[in-house]
Amino acid sequence: MAAIKLHYAEGRATPPLHVRCISYRRDWWIIRFGGHGSWWRRRIKCGSEDEALEHCQALARKRIPFAVGGILSWSSAADWADDWQSQGRFAISYLRLSWTGDGWRIYEILPGVKEWAPMTVHELLSREPVLMTEAQSRELY
Repeated sequence: MAAIKLHYAEGRATPPLHVRCISYRRDWWIIRFGGHGSWWRRRIKCGSEDEALEHCQALARKRIPFAVGGILSWSSAADWADDWQSQGRFAISYLRLSWTGDGWRIYEILPGVKEWAPMTVHELLSREPVLMTEAQSRELY
Protein backbone atom coordinates (compact mmCIF):
# COMPACT_ATOMS: atom_id res chain seq x y z
CA MET A 1 0.00 0.00 0.00
CA ALA A 2 1.32 3.45 -0.85
CA ALA A 3 2.30 5.56 2.12
CA ILE A 4 -0.63 7.62 3.36
CA LYS A 5 0.09 10.93 5.05
CA LEU A 6 -2.57 12.04 7.48
CA HIS A 7 -2.83 15.15 9.64
CA TYR A 8 -2.65 16.40 13.21
CA ALA A 9 -3.57 19.57 15.07
CA GLU A 10 -2.65 21.07 18.45
CA GLY A 11 -4.47 23.18 21.00
CA ARG A 12 -4.04 24.66 24.46
CA ALA A 13 -7.54 25.60 25.67
CA THR A 14 -10.38 23.19 26.47
CA PRO A 15 -10.28 20.39 23.88
CA PRO A 16 -13.20 19.97 21.50
CA LEU A 17 -16.09 17.64 22.24
CA HIS A 18 -14.63 14.11 22.37
CA VAL A 19 -15.38 10.55 23.40
CA ARG A 20 -13.84 10.45 26.86
CA CYS A 21 -14.29 6.74 27.49
CA ILE A 22 -16.21 3.63 26.49
CA SER A 23 -17.13 1.32 29.33
CA TYR A 24 -19.15 -1.83 29.52
CA ARG A 25 -20.86 -4.07 32.02
CA ARG A 26 -22.52 -7.39 31.45
CA ASP A 27 -25.63 -6.09 29.69
CA TRP A 28 -24.78 -2.57 28.49
CA TRP A 29 -22.13 -0.25 27.10
CA ILE A 30 -21.75 3.47 27.80
CA ILE A 31 -20.03 6.05 25.59
CA ARG A 32 -19.10 9.11 27.68
CA PHE A 33 -18.13 12.54 26.39
CA GLY A 34 -15.79 15.31 27.54
CA GLY A 35 -14.42 18.59 26.29
CA HIS A 36 -16.03 21.75 24.95
CA GLY A 37 -19.76 21.28 24.49
CA SER A 38 -19.96 17.96 26.35
CA TRP A 39 -22.70 19.32 28.63
CA TRP A 40 -25.29 18.75 25.90
CA ARG A 41 -24.47 15.08 25.51
CA ARG A 42 -22.84 13.40 28.46
CA ARG A 43 -23.35 9.75 27.46
CA ILE A 44 -24.92 7.23 25.11
CA LYS A 45 -26.13 3.94 26.58
CA CYS A 46 -25.97 0.90 24.25
CA GLY A 47 -27.30 -2.63 24.62
CA SER A 48 -24.38 -4.40 22.92
CA GLU A 49 -20.87 -3.99 21.56
CA ASP A 50 -22.27 -3.91 18.02
CA GLU A 51 -24.54 -1.00 18.95
CA ALA A 52 -21.62 0.82 20.61
CA LEU A 53 -19.51 0.21 17.48
CA GLU A 54 -22.26 1.68 15.25
CA HIS A 55 -22.46 4.80 17.43
CA CYS A 56 -18.65 5.15 17.44
CA GLN A 57 -18.47 4.82 13.66
CA ALA A 58 -21.08 7.58 13.36
CA LEU A 59 -19.05 9.74 15.80
CA ALA A 60 -15.85 9.11 13.78
CA ARG A 61 -17.67 10.19 10.60
CA LYS A 62 -18.72 13.38 12.43
CA ARG A 63 -15.02 13.86 13.39
CA ILE A 64 -15.53 13.59 17.13
CA PRO A 65 -12.09 12.63 18.57
CA PHE A 66 -11.54 9.55 20.77
CA ALA A 67 -9.40 10.24 23.87
CA VAL A 68 -6.46 8.20 25.12
CA GLY A 69 -6.25 7.24 28.80
CA GLY A 70 -8.70 4.88 30.44
CA ILE A 71 -10.24 7.06 33.14
CA LEU A 72 -13.46 5.14 33.77
CA SER A 73 -12.56 1.82 32.17
CA TRP A 74 -9.50 -0.34 31.61
CA SER A 75 -9.37 0.63 27.94
CA SER A 76 -9.54 4.15 26.58
CA ALA A 77 -11.92 5.26 23.84
CA ALA A 78 -8.93 5.30 21.45
CA ASP A 79 -8.05 1.72 22.51
CA TRP A 80 -11.52 0.55 21.47
CA ALA A 81 -11.21 2.31 18.09
CA ASP A 82 -7.76 0.72 17.58
CA ASP A 83 -9.09 -2.73 18.48
CA TRP A 84 -12.05 -2.39 16.13
CA GLN A 85 -9.71 -1.21 13.32
CA SER A 86 -7.40 -4.18 13.88
CA GLN A 87 -10.41 -6.53 13.66
CA GLY A 88 -11.47 -4.92 10.35
CA ARG A 89 -14.73 -3.68 11.92
CA PHE A 90 -13.81 0.04 11.86
CA ALA A 91 -12.56 0.69 8.31
CA ILE A 92 -12.46 4.45 8.71
CA SER A 93 -9.87 6.88 10.03
CA TYR A 94 -10.61 8.29 13.45
CA LEU A 95 -9.25 11.23 15.42
CA ARG A 96 -7.20 10.38 18.54
CA LEU A 97 -7.00 13.04 21.26
CA SER A 98 -3.97 12.95 23.57
CA TRP A 99 -2.60 15.35 26.12
CA THR A 100 0.78 17.06 25.98
CA GLY A 101 2.63 18.93 28.73
CA ASP A 102 0.86 22.20 28.02
CA GLY A 103 -2.14 21.31 25.88
CA TRP A 104 -3.48 18.57 23.64
CA ARG A 105 -2.97 17.10 20.19
CA ILE A 106 -5.35 15.36 17.79
CA TYR A 107 -3.99 12.82 15.28
CA GLU A 108 -5.91 11.20 12.44
CA ILE A 109 -5.41 7.44 12.82
CA LEU A 110 -5.28 4.59 10.31
CA PRO A 111 -3.20 1.44 10.86
CA GLY A 112 0.26 1.67 9.35
CA VAL A 113 0.37 5.47 9.06
CA LYS A 114 3.62 6.85 10.44
CA GLU A 115 3.68 10.43 9.08
CA TRP A 116 1.40 13.34 9.89
CA ALA A 117 1.32 16.87 8.51
CA PRO A 118 0.15 19.79 10.68
CA MET A 119 -3.09 21.68 10.05
CA THR A 120 -5.44 23.81 12.12
CA VAL A 121 -7.93 22.20 14.50
CA HIS A 122 -10.83 23.60 12.47
CA GLU A 123 -9.42 22.16 9.23
CA LEU A 124 -8.83 18.74 10.80
CA LEU A 125 -12.31 18.55 12.35
CA SER A 126 -13.83 19.62 9.02
CA ARG A 127 -12.08 17.00 6.85
CA GLU A 128 -13.86 13.88 5.69
CA PRO A 129 -12.49 10.69 7.28
CA VAL A 130 -10.33 8.39 5.16
CA LEU A 131 -12.12 5.17 4.28
CA MET A 132 -10.09 2.01 3.84
CA THR A 133 -10.89 -0.10 0.82
CA GLU A 134 -11.31 -3.84 1.32
CA ALA A 135 -7.92 -4.41 -0.40
CA GLN A 136 -6.18 -1.93 1.94
CA SER A 137 -7.82 -3.56 4.94
CA ARG A 138 -6.61 -7.02 3.89
CA GLU A 139 -3.10 -5.70 3.26
CA LEU A 140 -2.88 -4.14 6.72
CA TYR A 141 -4.12 -7.15 8.66
